[in-house]
Order: sequence, then structure tokens, then C-alpha cells
Amino acid sequence: MNEPNHRVEAVIHPGGRIEFKILGIPGAGCKPIAKKIARALGMEVDEDKATSEFYVVATTDETTKVKT
Repeated sequence: MNEPNHRVEAVIHPGGRIEFKILGIPGAGCKPIAKKIARALGMEVDEDKATSEFYVVATTDETTKVKT
């Protein structure tokens, strides 16, 4: 079985603003993960941009791997 290639890239800007991208998760599966990361960091999401991966349809197997 192939290991998933999921990752989070984060940038901390001067002034403390944090920007992060969730990569390797097709479809809307990244949204609950983004909410958990924001909550863990004590943040509120003020902007939400979809990457090209958002528009990829996840297979059942991929969706199962994403469950948290």
C-alpha cells in the first residue's frame, strides 16, 4: 500500500500572522484538518483559498486515510 503524501506547509509572517497550506489531500478533506490546526494554534481563519487539489475528486480509499 502506498503511504499518503500529506503535509502542512506553514509560514509565520512578521507581526505574527500565520499562513498554512494543507497539501496532498484531494477534495474538501483538508477543511476539517485546517479547522483543527487553526483551533490548536488559537487562530481564527480569516481567509480560505482552495488549491487545485481541492477540485480533485477523492476515491473512497483516499477519504478513509484522511479520517481524524
